[in-house]
Order: sequence, then structure tokens, then C-alpha cells
Amino acid sequence: TAGQADGTTFPNQWGAGIFIDQGSPSLKNLTFVGNSADSLGGGMANLGSSPHLTSISFKSNVAKTGGGGMFNINSIKIQT
Repeated sequence: TAGQADGTTFPNQWGAGIFIDQGSPSLKNLTFVGNSADSLGGGMANLGSSPHLTSISFKSNVAKTGGGGMFNINSIKIQT
């Protein structure tokens, strides 16, 4: 809650709630609230990843470039 990805370079500007790089974690019963990224993925950013998401909520997350709730790049699939 209320994470800040406000660094000056990658990856410190991505995924204020969670940044997943080349991973496939299982996440369950989580809410990402009020996170802010200076670049991509306010709530969650996935880079080359395929997380398994169950009962996940995104509320009031923002990103200056894209993906306020979630941003995905080169991510094979998001499983829900």
C-alpha cells in the first residue's frame, strides 16, 4: 500500500506495488492500493514474467507513462 517507484533509472521507476522480473510467482488474496510509479505499472509491473494471480484487486494506483493498475511487457501470460 502506497508504494513509490520514484527512482531515476530502470527498474526503480517500475512497479511501485510489486515488480516481477523473469518470474512466475503465485499471488493470492492481495489488494494493491495507492501505489505510484514514475514510469510504468503503478500497482504491478511484469517483465518477461507469467504470474498466477488469484483474487487480486487494484485500487487507486497510478503510473506516469502507462499501466496504472498493471503493466506487462514480454510477459507470456497472466493466469487468473
